[in-house]
Amino acid sequence: MAELLGGTASVAGLLGLTITIIQLSHKYISSVKSSTKTIKAYFSELELLKAVLQEFQKLVEDDDTSEYISLWDVSQSDACQKELERLNAKLEKRSHGSSLSKSLGRLTWPFSEEEIAGALTALHRYRSSLDSILSAGLFKLSNDMFSEVKNLRKVQHEQRAKVSYEWLSMTSPASNHKSARVKHSQGTSQWFLDSSVFKSWLDCSCRSLWVNAIPGAGKTILCSTIIDFVLYHQRPEEATAYFYFDFSDSSRQKLNACLRSVLAQLCSIHSFMPEVVVALMKLSQSSGRNGSLQDDELLSAIVSVCSGVGRRRVIIDALDENTDQQDLMDAIKALAKCPNISLLTTSRKDKNIEDVLSEVMDVSVTLNSTDVDGDIGAYVVDCLQTDWKLKKRPPHVKRRIEDVLTSKSKGM
Repeated sequence: MAELLGGTASVAGLLGLTITIIQLSHKYISSVKSSTKTIKAYFSELELLKAVLQEFQKLVEDDDTSEYISLWDVSQSDACQKELERLNAKLEKRSHGSSLSKSLGRLTWPFSEEEIAGALTALHRYRSSLDSILSAGLFKLSNDMFSEVKNLRKVQHEQRAKVSYEWLSMTSPASNHKSARVKHSQGTSQWFLDSSVFKSWLDCSCRSLWVNAIPGAGKTILCSTIIDFVLYHQRPEEATAYFYFDFSDSSRQKLNACLRSVLAQLCSIHSFMPEVVVALMKLSQSSGRNGSLQDDELLSAIVSVCSGVGRRRVIIDALDENTDQQDLMDAIKALAKCPNISLLTTSRKDKNIEDVLSEVMDVSVTLNSTDVDGDIGAYVVDCLQTDWKLKKRPPHVKRRIEDVLTSKSKGM
């Protein structure tokens, strides 16, 4: 493995081996929740390693990003490969025995607590190395992309004759999005991106999706992950608009602010201001308006600019934190009916919202504790490793914190 993670085959090999080990391990441990804390951590670390390898594989397979990913140290790679092969060999030996030994093997976990603890430490070390490579590569990619985007924007600015939508959108969702991304831990929310319901929304098999959950379940962080994923993978002819309703900020609680922001974002892919938006601008500047626009005027413009070629995606978080609930539900109905809009919303499972959206949206998904427990566990582990106060705590204290927070969270 001379070049190791510099080649797609090396990444694919480690990823395939990791997936095999996870599958074999589940033959012995059918219920991870009822296992010891060490075994739970072992499964969690394997899943996190798989997630990192999957992300790494996407980057090294892409011609646009592969050059930004450094090579992993050969000694680290060999050690990771050997550790995975050692685990795999021991798991396979028991699972490929006689029928009787297979039956007994299912009841007998082939590793001692000490062996699992050692494997856990090794797996975490290798995953950390991969994370460092990804972070360094993505940082370089981000810097280069920033320079390219800056130059592109300069050209576009000149070409578009200073087209500006500042008069239209007075409330940017960027700060809410940035705040949510800061709270996101790598690898979390991946289960939702891999789900069939999200993929069906992404490929337009279903056009509208409502994700609901109890307070504190991480809906906004999940929403920010979805937004980043969609923006990264969208095609040039597509456009995505998003908005976060926010009970802590009165400027982000009104439907009018949401519609203005969504319309401005959907128009941003054009090199010119659409005629319907030019008409809105003139209307807002007319006598007695003082820049104001009605909700129905904005909705009509949104539907109009979405009538062309290319998918338009609208993602709205925290419907329950909006103060114009009846008007908001009417707007959601109108957006859901627009054939060229893929709509995704999140909220608490409020009865008034549910009564409307259960009839309007193509698919409704309720997140429960089993959906988000893995994300909570990963987030707790990340905090224990990175928080300057927590990481100084003795190992037994950190283990206790992880155990209590994970087991008591109940999806919050």
